[in-house]
Amino acid sequence: MTETERIFFWNRHWAERNFYNLRAHNSLILSSKKVLGGFPERNILEVGSGRAVDSIEMARRGANCIAVDFSETSFGLSQDIARNSGVKIIQCLANAEQLPFTDGCFNLVFSQGLMEHPTLMKKLLPEQIRVTRPGGFVLIDVPQFFSIQAMIKWIELKLEKWPYGPEVNFTERELKRITGSLGLEYTTSYGREFAPMVHLGIRTALSRIRHRGSPPELKNPILEHLPTNMGLITRLELSFIGSMVLNNIGIIAQKSKA
Repeated sequence: MTETERIFFWNRHWAERNFYNLRAHNSLILSSKKVLGGFPERNILEVGSGRAVDSIEMARRGANCIAVDFSETSFGLSQDIARNSGVKIIQCLANAEQLPFTDGCFNLVFSQGLMEHPTLMKKLLPEQIRVTRPGGFVLIDVPQFFSIQAMIKWIELKLEKWPYGPEVNFTERELKRITGSLGLEYTTSYGREFAPMVHLGIRTALSRIRHRGSPPELKNPILEHLPTNMGLITRLELSFIGSMVLNNIGIIAQKSKA
């Protein structure tokens, strides 16, 4: 896709609001909380925010969150979700290759569902590091190479059925190498999404039955509350096994304090 085609695709995608479930990614939230020592008063930037569900969850827990995206329609959606969820986030329409912030602004800079697009890791990661404070953290959440989802995606890409364009899958080792080459020190990693097509399919079907086919999020989107206790799947996601076998992998690396 060209830049213009990408903007058009994502503006149309977020305008459709075609979803039934709004929930932040628990393993991402818990891993971020662990390295930050908590969310209150932490300055956090999400790059390529889309619905901004993770930023909204962090803001709900006391963080100061800024969400950056190049899609104007995503802002209307994420603002509705934040307002209905009782929190505020700052939104910024910007190109992720040139973030409009001075050096060293944020305790945490993260992206989810962004860096897997070809060439973006090389283009965007140095800029995210630039705006991270010395001693702060960069979180990258991308598709995991050894997963069922990667196999399905490969088939759909070959058949030209994958709607999001070409994507790259990563291993934990590759992410450690990439972040290390840019001067970041590995801190922790996690896995995310256990059999999401089955899990989300069941949740979507139940939601359609409950709401008689019309998702309430279309008109009144609100972020679901995450469970207060870690379930079996969350424990798996946070274990060393999670980052090796689940459909997505997140890695958190620290910028030098010097």
